[in-house]
Amino acid sequence: MELQLDVMADFYKACESVTSLHLCSVQLASPPPKDSDLGHLNKMELDGIDGITNEDQLDWLARATRITRLHWWSHHDDRTSINTLATYAASRVWWNVQELVLHLSHASDEQLSDIIGAMTSARVIHVTETAFGPLSIDKLQSHFDTLKELNITHCLSKPGEFIPRILASCPHLEVIAADRVLATHIMEGPPWACAQKLKKLRMFFALSEDPMDAIQQQEDIFIRLSELKCLEYLNVSNWPGRDGFPALDFRLEKGLARLQTLKRLVEFRFYHTIQSMGIEEVEWMLYHWKHLTYITTTLCQHHEGNDRLVSRLREGGLRS
Repeated sequence: MELQLDVMADFYKACESVTSLHLCSVQLASPPPKDSDLGHLNKMELDGIDGITNEDQLDWLARATRITRLHWWSHHDDRTSINTLATYAASRVWWNVQELVLHLSHASDEQLSDIIGAMTSARVIHVTETAFGPLSIDKLQSHFDTLKELNITHCLSKPGEFIPRILASCPHLEVIAADRVLATHIMEGPPWACAQKLKKLRMFFALSEDPMDAIQQQEDIFIRLSELKCLEYLNVSNWPGRDGFPALDFRLEKGLARLQTLKRLVEFRFYHTIQSMGIEEVEWMLYHWKHLTYITTTLCQHHEGNDRLVSRLREGGLRS
């Protein structure tokens, strides 16, 4: 969508009369006026804005001093603009932000730690495609008691080693998304403090290449998953191009029955993992997961057999 120059003055004036502003994939013909008053905004989201510079976007965001949700993604983020963002955050321009959503491929761990450290009582933190790492996790600690959502997918530093610590320390966590966590880290980690709250879990559990170790790891992870009785969304996919670790095996003989406690499960995704399910597993899921509506359709490696399993799932009301 492109806003022409002749409407920009009216557009910016209108932005001053709303309490929530979300612009996505919009091209603006001119930067906002320097006297824009956005002090009444509760939420401001700039998502893929073209036509004005990053500095203009950040200057505009900086005028929304009372927002509780800050969301910024730029097609052309760079270290300079992220430094500006971190400087604004450190000076507590956004003193009331509780929800932070950033998609910044050039954001360093140090910059993120400055931004996260400046927040008070964070509830939502989505910092995908960044260098989220040890400095950021240290600053995140101060938000463990209030954090409800954390998304650190596609991060360059592969922060999976921090996941057990987060799961064990955030009692109100409802959503967590990461790319990969080693099963050994899960087994060595303490109980999950969020077990009674977690609703959405997205991460690939990487098992050992040693078959005997993998058996024990799978059993331990299934036990952990079985405790998530509020879970509605389970995604254990391994995305293409990632390391080829063995994945969880969702067959009854491998412990699937332990997951009958997931009575609220609505979506179950396991893309790019090798599965060998049969009709027994399909019937089991249809019987025990009454609310399941979506599932990945590669349930086994035999084309005709898989088609039969998918047909049975669709007969049961599932989509894929």
